[in-house]
Amino acid sequence: MTEVLKFNQFRSKLNEDFEFLLEGNNPEAAKKAAKLGPLHEILVGQHLNGGNFPEDYRVEGKRPEDIHHEYAKEIFGKDYKRKAGYNSMVAAAKDAAKALNKFMGQKGHHRVAWTSQPKDHGKETSVDDPNSKADLIVTKQGSVKGKDHRTGKKTAISMKYITGRAKKTNWSNHGKKTLESFSGADLNVSEKAEHKALLEKHGIRNRDDYRAVREKNPNIIKKIDESHAKMSAEVARRFADGLRNKYHHKNQSTQDEQLKTFIKKSVGGAGHTEGGDLESGKTHLPHVILKTVKKQDGSHTHEAHDVPSYVHNYLSHFHTLSVEHSPGKKGVKVMGIHKVTGKKMEVHRTQIYGDQSTANFRTSTLLGSEGHKTIDHKKEIK
Repeated sequence: MTEVLKFNQFRSKLNEDFEFLLEGNNPEAAKKAAKLGPLHEILVGQHLNGGNFPEDYRVEGKRPEDIHHEYAKEIFGKDYKRKAGYNSMVAAAKDAAKALNKFMGQKGHHRVAWTSQPKDHGKETSVDDPNSKADLIVTKQGSVKGKDHRTGKKTAISMKYITGRAKKTNWSNHGKKTLESFSGADLNVSEKAEHKALLEKHGIRNRDDYRAVREKNPNIIKKIDESHAKMSAEVARRFADGLRNKYHHKNQSTQDEQLKTFIKKSVGGAGHTEGGDLESGKTHLPHVILKTVKKQDGSHTHEAHDVPSYVHNYLSHFHTLSVEHSPGKKGVKVMGIHKVTGKKMEVHRTQIYGDQSTANFRTSTLLGSEGHKTIDHKKEIK
């Protein structure tokens, strides 16, 4: 469980447009892009919290107001409050807060907490929940009995700020133990040890070392990148084989049902129950996803959805599901046939990636066709 929590920490640091993957070409741009998500979380929390920064469980110097100032200054400059880009984000956050309140049928919240760190959920609710993907936890205005906010009605909000070329939501960042629990596969690949030995050979212990070697000898970096890609592809192959062994059946309807259950767990869409349920993937609190998309013209759109209903309706569009993986590739796909169009489409993807300067890997989790014009997230397809 400890490792799962550790990997969940990446969730709040990654920007959903995946521009961090461009770091090799433009590391400064990627570094700034990765901070847009947390900045958006804080700004939305501030609007929901009556103009005050959200509550938090962080140490001094890392509280919401500190991170807000640090990230805004790095992205927009010292005088960020006078910059159009920053003020555009502030306006977008205000509109996003309005969209959330409208969805939840209320004008404001009694309390808002910034809970993007794994242990924050337990501190805010007194219930540990490794399945929680809450960037914010809001307590409904007027629902608190007495002075203890934990007696109030709470909702977990998963925040997504999407910009750049990609418009798909990164739903989860799973670690090794979680992938093994999903698939039953052993992901201790020999390529990991080989990559670690290659890094040690060239004195690479972190990203700074990686950049230093890249400047002096790009040929070595090419070998390191290839080594990491080989490791990631082998992890993907084993994960795909594990999923097939576990979920593929002679009975297609059983296969569809079990693969959809896996997908719901992987994106946090399995529903909620008091106290949470790690095995079933159910969360302690009801979960809402709040998606903000920055369009090319600089304007923003906002959508709020109940996560279990959103995911269930999405999956109801497909039948004849199967796991696919191409040799040498780092993505593991669940493909399905659209019930209306009859077209074969990508339903779910687990993408293996990571920092080449380490022997570790991370994942992103996508619902591959969620933005397709034929998908109605408000309607279940029988």
